[in-house]
Amino acid sequence: MSGTHQYHYLVAGLPDLNYDGLNATIGQAHFLETLKAQCDPSDVELFNWLFYPQDISRLVQLLMQRPITEPSGSFSDDELNAIARYEMEAPSFIAQFLEQFEADRTAYDEDGWKNVATALFYENVNGLQNTFLKAWLLFERNVKNLIVAFNARKYEDKPERSLIIGNEFANQLISQSSKRDFGLMHDAVPAPKVINILEGKNIVHKEKQLDDLRWQWLDEHTFFHYFSVERLLAYYIKLGIVERWQKLDKAHGQTLLDQMIEKFAHEVQLTDQAQPQATYQKTA
Repeated sequence: MSGTHQYHYLVAGLPDLNYDGLNATIGQAHFLETLKAQCDPSDVELFNWLFYPQDISRLVQLLMQRPITEPSGSFSDDELNAIARYEMEAPSFIAQFLEQFEADRTAYDEDGWKNVATALFYENVNGLQNTFLKAWLLFERNVKNLIVAFNARKYEDKPERSLIIGNEFANQLISQSSKRDFGLMHDAVPAPKVINILEGKNIVHKEKQLDDLRWQWLDEHTFFHYFSVERLLAYYIKLGIVERWQKLDKAHGQTLLDQMIEKFAHEVQLTDQAQPQATYQKTA
């Protein structure tokens, strides 16, 4: 289902985004404020779904009394506190999560609870009426799951620890983990292409290729959306991609990504030394 509101002047006035030249002249934050001022409230609400994963991480950290490390999502810190105290209405998947959390706070660790909330989030994504937004969120979930499964196999770890489970794609990543392509024949995600990218050696090049893949997906899925909210959603996501790379010049970006790899390898080493604990396994 496509949005019924058309934004001819807004879309026509958007600066062109040249991914290779990284020439974004407006930022995501400024663009979002423009959308809030010029778009129908029902369309603006769709953008919240792009922020809910950040809200999940922040809410879990708050409930587990951990330092909040994620940037702000759709809710401020005060709003998250109000949601946690049942003083503010929350999206249904957050309400479901809070109900489970209050029933047994010690059932899972921080990562386990984050997986519970994320799985509930994607259950609700399946009910979205906007087909473009639903397809994008599920595409991102599957790509991230494929990356997690590939890295887990590479480092001989259990993918169940970090996969967003509860869907057939994730189940196959677990059951077919010994196969190079995980036995995937999935139209929604070009698995062979993603795996070829992940098998590369240059981490910066791999990250760039994955973003190329995302950019191509957005272009293909908005080809027939000219002035609707789908075009604005895609533009906002593309702005995020461009902004990320604008902040990383080649030298600085390589340093940051090398640090990410070193951190991941260290975490894997610690995991190997610890007693294995599957996702959702109850703690003592």
